[in-house]
Amino acid sequence: MNYRITGNFEAPFRLFAYIDEPSNYKLELVLRIKAIFPKENGGNNVTVKFAVPRQISTVYPELAKVR
Repeated sequence: MNYRITGNFEAPFRLFAYIDEPSNYKLELVLRIKAIFPKENGGNNVTVKFAVPRQISTVYPELAKVR
């Protein structure tokens, strides 16, 4: 999301990124996105995109459902 603001503003999502290197040839990136709006307001067709280096050979995306 791109925002341009001139005053106090709270984005509708918060992003938490965790990086772990379990071995020399593996890197795990966990992106946790938290919605900051009431449960009554839902989000349909939410897309998350991020860039990875060109040297990456394989990506295994997982979607965890949080209660």
